Amino acid sequence: MIRPGLPKFAFAGGTVRTLLAVATVLAAALPVRSEPVETVRPSPYPDGGIVSLTFDDGLATTYDQAAPILSRHGLTGTVYVTTDFVGQTGRATWQELQDLQNRLGWEIGSHSKTHAQLSTLRDDAVRTELTESKLRLEANGLKVDTFASPYGDYDYRVLAEVLRNYSAHRGFRERATFNRWPYEPLRLRVQSVETLTPVESVIGWIDDAISRGEWLILVFHEVFAEPCAEYRFCTTSADLERIVGHL
Repeated sequence: MIRPGLPKFAFAGGTVRTLLAVATVLAAALPVRSEPVETVRPSPYPDGGIVSLTFDDGLATTYDQAAPILSRHGLTGTVYVTTDFVGQTGRATWQELQDLQNRLGWEIGSHSKTHAQLSTLRDDAVRTELTESKLRLEANGLKVDTFASPYGDYDYRVLAEVLRNYSAHRGFRERATFNRWPYEPLRLRVQSVETLTPVESVIGWIDDAISRGEWLILVFHEVFAEPCAEYRFCTTSADLERIVGHL
């Protein structure tokens, strides 16, 4: 429910054989069609939606404040890490990121090497931002499969590089709709939870996603015990507790 990976399916051998047998019978009974037939894949989550909790930048408060709240409710999240800043003031350490993954079951994603505006960079610099960040995360024992572009800033060159290194790209500016099946792995939509975002709005998003069978990806940044009106991207631990409690 929480990990924003692409759905994977495993079928028992008997089920596969049964499906193949039914398909063979149907194929023999149906007339030959000259025009292509469009296959509509059903949603893998027909009984409800998905909600993912993602935290950008690899901040210390993700480990100190957010992770304990999610753990109390039996949930996990995804942290998108800017690798050049790991261990600096206000940032999680490599040991904390390893603990999130190995003990708490969180997903680790890349948030580039230096948090640059990727669309403004030359091709070789874009490649460095995406490939070196993944390599460094993996060198520190972290499994990395998805990427989130800093500021939600990207162009076709960035997406091409994402395809070479990751299975999915999470945006930041795409907020008009939630993710609907079949998903667009290179342009995953989000809703950003910020300082002025009412908790009631977030709860409404969650309820809407579940009722419509859609995938809601929430983006958080700093999580502080006290309100932080001077910073746009902040959530209090009390508000996060209410959101996670509702989930």
